[in-house]
Amino acid sequence: MRIVELPEDQISALAPPDKTVALGADHGGYLLKEALKPILEGLGLEVRDVGVYDEKPADYPDLALKVAELVASGTAARGVAIDGAGIGSCMAANKVPGVRAALCYDKASAPKTAGNIMILMCLRSAPGS
Repeated sequence: MRIVELPEDQISALAPPDKTVALGADHGGYLLKEALKPILEGLGLEVRDVGVYDEKPADYPDLALKVAELVASGTAARGVAIDGAGIGSCMAANKVPGVRAALCYDKASAPKTAGNIMILMCLRSAPGS
């Protein structure tokens, strides 16, 4: 595997925003974030991973803000922010104008929120997942 760093202004040109998902997690959601990446890519979506990149402690508001800013700027059509409880990321993301974050905690809640102009999903990561 080869990692290539690009300037921020070149990254958005890689995939159209409607095919781009911003993905971020704190240390409690790291493993779930890593498990979601290949699933999203398998659906033909470009994943913009804003971190974290390991299980070292991180502040969920910082990661939720990064995801929300990509969605609000139009770089990504949707976002997924993952933290230990989920609600904290929703509160942080909803402070960004243009973002409508909702806590999705099971298969039934996600489609109902997504159909209601939901832009940013916050998923709860279960212990040991």
